[in-house]
Amino acid sequence: MKPYADSNFFSRIYIETEWTDEASNLVAGFLSEGVRLPVLWLHAVEVRNAIELFVFAGKKSGERIVTSEAAALAQARFRMDCRRNSGPYKQTTMDLGAWEATAEELTLRHSAKRGFRTYDLLHVSAAIELSCDTFYSYDKKCNALAALEGLKTPLG
Repeated sequence: MKPYADSNFFSRIYIETEWTDEASNLVAGFLSEGVRLPVLWLHAVEVRNAIELFVFAGKKSGERIVTSEAAALAQARFRMDCRRNSGPYKQTTMDLGAWEATAEELTLRHSAKRGFRTYDLLHVSAAIELSCDTFYSYDKKCNALAALEGLKTPLG
């Protein structure tokens, strides 16, 4: 198995949600098998922003879903996990031209019919370009696109 996880999956590890235990256990299982999830610059940007959006959502709703202090700890943990050479993730780069071409192909084939977002297209095209066979996300639309492209979607 060669797994790929989108930013939605990663953010659930660092901010406590109903999926945190499941996502953390999956990553621990991958690591015990010597499998490290690829992390792209896209993940770094999106996960950091997702953590801060949890703080914002709490302020806006009047509920303290995630405190600024908890977000700072989550940010530090994510950054540390991404940088560890023997950690659960592997910093990964890709040929941007090939990535863009695959995303464009997916856009032309699927978006007008099913309304996929850029986020969905970028992550699924990254999984394809990295020759991954399994796609992990807690986003139903993203899983739908991954499945259309022949990727296994155990969480979808």
